[in-house]
Amino acid sequence: MRLPRMSGNAWVCTIIGTILLLSGAEQAFRSLHPEPAPPPPVAGPVGPQLGETPPNWTLPDAHGKSYSLTQFRGKPLVINFYCGCSKCQEMAKLMSGWQVKKKVPMVGLVTFKPEFFKEFRGKTGVQFPLLLDEGKEVGKKWASEICPRIWVLDGRGRAVFTNPTEPTVISAPDTAQMVRKSFENPIVPARPKTPVATKSPGIAG
Repeated sequence: MRLPRMSGNAWVCTIIGTILLLSGAEQAFRSLHPEPAPPPPVAGPVGPQLGETPPNWTLPDAHGKSYSLTQFRGKPLVINFYCGCSKCQEMAKLMSGWQVKKKVPMVGLVTFKPEFFKEFRGKTGVQFPLLLDEGKEVGKKWASEICPRIWVLDGRGRAVFTNPTEPTVISAPDTAQMVRKSFENPIVPARPKTPVATKSPGIAG
């Protein structure tokens, strides 16, 4: 059986009609079988909020001497979280000179082993206590697993500043300047209406 011959315009109309028909069928199928909604995003760890008193910790230095957060109450304190990577070393150098010159109460919570403390000090000039946060236990509670992360507490132990974490990155010099200003003028910021999630990057030394 021979099909009737069709002009070019007729073929075009036929093809367009077929496409529209298939498109309508697809839309009808989708309306009857909607795709499942994507799962809600997993919230990041929530750390201390500015204006709040962060959880206490007690950690050892390389010689086994223990330091507790509460023992620093009475004056502002700077707390650094370091893993020992190049970014941490850069920030530690900036903190070190200021800390020595102004005798700023400061500690570093680190995740590398005590046998590398000396090397880290040699590369950065750090003289303040380095405390071992093994397993990032404190870093997790403070949402400070991504480092370098710096917190400034006022004399009552309330958080008055912390630098944003990745992907919101502020340069090390700018961060150091903000830390100094917050330490010198530790104003407790107004609390946000809703909690803000903070998320909280190793020489091993």
